[in-house]
Amino acid sequence: MLKTCRICFPEQKNLYDKIFGGFLMRQAFELAWANACLYSQNRCVNIAVDDIVFKAPVSIGSFLFLSSQVCYTNDHRMQVSGRYHMHDR
Repeated sequence: MLKTCRICFPEQKNLYDKIFGGFLMRQAFELAWANACLYSQNRCVNIAVDDIVFKAPVSIGSFLFLSSQVCYTNDHRMQVSGRYHMHDR
């Protein structure tokens, strides 16, 4: 398992003054990829991304907690789960 925390700055905002969803997806993806590389001790190649769900908008100034966990491995393949939740100030 790998975890990190980020502060959401206005540079990542969208037209509605919330954090841009693409930024959130990228942060979650990069953490999951780094976790896979650390687990396998090798450079990994992404095959697929599934089930991206946004339950609530993320406000500027929020703390974004991201976590990633290797869920399943088989030969040279693995499944990594990524999650995030926010905490408003």
